[in-house]
Amino acid sequence: MDDVDVGGSWIALLVAGIINVIYGIGYFIWTLIPLLMGGLYALGAIGSIMNGDMGLDTAIFSLISILTPFLQVAAYFVIGVMGLISIFGAIRLRSASSKGLVMLAAVCAIGAPILGFVFTSLSICNLGSAGMCIIGFLFGNLGTIPAFVAGMIGGAWAIATVRNPEVAAAFEA
Repeated sequence: MDDVDVGGSWIALLVAGIINVIYGIGYFIWTLIPLLMGGLYALGAIGSIMNGDMGLDTAIFSLISILTPFLQVAAYFVIGVMGLISIFGAIRLRSASSKGLVMLAAVCAIGAPILGFVFTSLSICNLGSAGMCIIGFLFGNLGTIPAFVAGMIGGAWAIATVRNPEVAAAFEA
């Protein structure tokens, strides 16, 4: 571990990781609340599907309505974990150790907000309350913008730094 100058790339990756952790936790809670509130509806809809009380189109719509929040909660948990990986990778970048973790952290910094955008967009599929879903989609993706910008800058800068021959040599030492 030579004393190599990685510039501010480790700070950019650290900031991206912190933003992604906050983003993941915030939206995890944001999505968990309606999931818990909609639990009774989900149980009733599952019972109706099992009894054959619904047509196929209604059953598919109900299944999408039931499964979407579960997928979103899982995705936001993964985004929080990806943010933590970015934070640990930033620390390793600063000390020029564990090149693989740094590269994984850079990819996580870039990928986390993209995953968030995809799963926030899923709320538009859950049309149980179309007006609220559209509002949730619009405001929900506002939180993606700072995570996306920080992730792109931090991740790309970290990858460029690791590919620098001086820094790459320090990782190999």
